[in-house]
Amino acid sequence: MKLKYSSILLISVVSLWMLVSCSFFPKKGGVSTFPHEISGVRFDKDHFSFGEMIFGEEKTDTLILYNPTTKTMEPEFRFSEDWIRVIQTKRYIEPGDTVKVYVRLVSGNCEKYGSCVQRMVFIPDRARGECQQPFLITAEIMEDFTRMTPEEKSMAPKISWDMTEFDFGDVQQEQKAVHFFKLKNRGKRDLIIRRVETTCGCTAVMPESRVVRAGDSTRLKVVFHTAGREGKQLKTIRVTSNDFSQPNTILKIRANVVCKQ
Repeated sequence: MKLKYSSILLISVVSLWMLVSCSFFPKKGGVSTFPHEISGVRFDKDHFSFGEMIFGEEKTDTLILYNPTTKTMEPEFRFSEDWIRVIQTKRYIEPGDTVKVYVRLVSGNCEKYGSCVQRMVFIPDRARGECQQPFLITAEIMEDFTRMTPEEKSMAPKISWDMTEFDFGDVQQEQKAVHFFKLKNRGKRDLIIRRVETTCGCTAVMPESRVVRAGDSTRLKVVFHTAGREGKQLKTIRVTSNDFSQPNTILKIRANVVCKQ
């Protein structure tokens, strides 16, 4: 009787293990392992998020391609920016096989601070020549302030704004709303405006002076385009500078777009 119960218990444990294995450990080439697919080639990810990177830093991520077809594939990657490097461990992917691809971001070649976004062209098989842009590469490039001495910090530039938020109130549709944000360098060294980024529907022109001397001021022109919009609106502008204490400033503009009667 004990042997019978032991056998039943063993069978139950094995069945439970098989159920868990099937649920949590996907088979090679399964949709859960390679959820993305283009022209027969499957892959495990379509977004390479490198996060925050100090300018000059390099990071590498890994992509795995899988060929579930019966034909040999010769994949190829193309990109327009020289801050991206791609290395394939194998030129061809045989049927049922995988290939590991290393995607490396060289932030020192990005030539700009703030958000770096790039689409990477993918050709599943060079013989067919079909190309798409399924891969998104993103990174946040920051200036390295970690090596600044106390003396350098005391002499550093310091950005100061007259305001960081402006409300246009009611604005007629199709009308362009314009506002100037004023900034001043309250530090002791030159303030450099590295970059200005805006959200959709908003245009910000680089300040009248990109390099602001100690004690000087300048203006940042912001134009809000109301065409095709209605109701309450919120847009943001991000300004990146060499102020170590506040390298990124988020400016906001609000408006209530009223339709023409």
